[in-house]
Amino acid sequence: MLRFKIHSKPSKSDELMAPASGAPCGRRSVPRSWPPRPRFLCSASDRRALTLLGPVAVALTAAALAGCGGGGGSSSQAQSGAPTTTISVGTKGVGDVLMDSHTNHTLYLFTKDTGPVSTCSGACAHSWPPVRATGTPAVGGGAKASLIGTVKRSDGSAQVTYNGHPLYLFVGDNAPSSTNGQAVTAFGAPWFAVSPAGNAVTKRCAATGCSSGY
Repeated sequence: MLRFKIHSKPSKSDELMAPASGAPCGRRSVPRSWPPRPRFLCSASDRRALTLLGPVAVALTAAALAGCGGGGGSSSQAQSGAPTTTISVGTKGVGDVLMDSHTNHTLYLFTKDTGPVSTCSGACAHSWPPVRATGTPAVGGGAKASLIGTVKRSDGSAQVTYNGHPLYLFVGDNAPSSTNGQAVTAFGAPWFAVSPAGNAVTKRCAATGCSSGY
């Protein structure tokens, strides 16, 4: 007697059988006699984990972007944290004169300058450093806010002016009380300390120097 073995279509339970070892989550194994029909039917716990992954990934990405932005903010804050240039008045050997309130060094004007335009650059600016404007310059005790201003130099930087005179320091002033640049003729014209009214102080130093009074 002949016997025939009939292969029937796999049942639903066969299609949803557990995945083989090493198979990815949700890919169900089916008999080779049936065309493979992968199904992604992860367990409820797997679906919950995948659902939570989205917000976590978004949060991590946002944190990374915030970190990048924070770095730029810190650099900008450090740059803007430089002290504001402040002009005040102090008593030196030649009388009451303008000074840099952060260093107490005497400030000078150059009689060769025409109006608010500086004519001191190169080697001149090395010996007589321009008073650079950091932000909006301010005034301290004795100085007049209405007389302070800025002018653009040839290199594009801003220099502080007072009563229309560009202001300078002098490298020869080795102490806050010094006025060693007073009435010195250099780079084609005399240099003078500046009075609180914004004029040249023409008093000359004694033979012993101009270091007293502050």
